[in-house]
Amino acid sequence: MIKKIIFSLLLVLIFFNCQEKTKEAQKTYEQLEAAVLCDVLPQIIVKFISLKLPAPPPPNEDFEKHNDKSLSDEKMIESINKQRDSLRKLALEFHKIEIGLNTTMFPINKSEFDSISQKQIVLHSLKEREIKNNEIVKSTLKIKLLENDTIASMGEFIFDRNLSAMVSVTRVFFNKDKSKAFFKLYPFGCLPYTIEVVSEKKNGKWVSKEITKK
Repeated sequence: MIKKIIFSLLLVLIFFNCQEKTKEAQKTYEQLEAAVLCDVLPQIIVKFISLKLPAPPPPNEDFEKHNDKSLSDEKMIESINKQRDSLRKLALEFHKIEIGLNTTMFPINKSEFDSISQKQIVLHSLKEREIKNNEIVKSTLKIKLLENDTIASMGEFIFDRNLSAMVSVTRVFFNKDKSKAFFKLYPFGCLPYTIEVVSEKKNGKWVSKEITKK
């Protein structure tokens, strides 16, 4: 009897596992890309949110004499760490943090990735495309799509006090079995460096594994 129950449970697990794989296989490339952004952006966005630094200590005649600078530095580090911890928790809660995202996912060539083995990437290049609002509704972040105009987007970001950060992203590459995803992120939309992001699929969710500044 117990063997029959265990066997039945195994069959049920295999059935549901096959169903999940079938659903994943039926997703369009664009849906897979959107799933990566929805899962990964909340995990890494804290790095691109400006923190409120504590006020500097008041002028003091004996400041240099008593060497209070080290104490000030410790308090500043403590304040930054507390803010980051708080933001990490908020980013994983539904719509507690709002960011601006460039509506255009930029074109990308796999030769642009140099911190990973390019052999992992199946496609050679991807053209740009517009991301739609209905593709990002599952993100825990509240995402506002901004027009693909650097000056206009920057102005909207600066004057919209609700936006905590602004980023642009490239198209997303996948490895052969779609267990790894690779894309580039541009902080604030126009800074002269990029971030290479590598993520892995674990328990049905995309998890950030490696972030490299270039």
